[in-house]
Amino acid sequence: MDLTLSKSSLERKMTPLIHLSLERLRRHLGIWVVLFSILGCACMAGAEPASLQSLVQNGKLSLQVVGDGTTTSKVLLRLSNKTQESLAISIPLGQTFVPDDPRRHQYMITTEPREIQVPPGQTIELPDLPTMCGSPKSIPPPGPESTYRAGDYPDPQRHGEFVEAISTAREFEQAGEFDELPIPRERRASTVM
Repeated sequence: MDLTLSKSSLERKMTPLIHLSLERLRRHLGIWVVLFSILGCACMAGAEPASLQSLVQNGKLSLQVVGDGTTTSKVLLRLSNKTQESLAISIPLGQTFVPDDPRRHQYMITTEPREIQVPPGQTIELPDLPTMCGSPKSIPPPGPESTYRAGDYPDPQRHGEFVEAISTAREFEQAGEFDELPIPRERRASTVM
């Protein structure tokens, strides 16, 4: 019995085993990649979101409020993650966006809460964030070049009244109380507020 094998004979016998081992490795790695993706997403999905205002104040997030200079019922909100981690963000109902110059642009207040994720180092846009103005009508709404920050409304009592009016209007809308109003459905609650 000859136990010596030529190089070509050894390669012929080993090649199927190497391919089989590589295929098993690929399958196992694939399973781990899928599991990591699922578990990683589940962990992020379960992460408690931080408030928009605290993330901006801590320098982890920057924001830009963009309006058309006319509309107060919605703004485009651009958020930039300044960290190397994904950020889970909570934008509460009543979040106030404070203009750099309140004599030139209106305070804007969110009328619906939002929870979003911003990937590390990325910028996302919320093109139609529902808002209302919190200033006299004589002051213009935000325009394309307006500068805002996330902050507190200057009159806490008035802010509480705004939030209560928003919440009540949403409840009435959900109960069908505005169905007979001659206002387009998408504008009913914001018009009544």
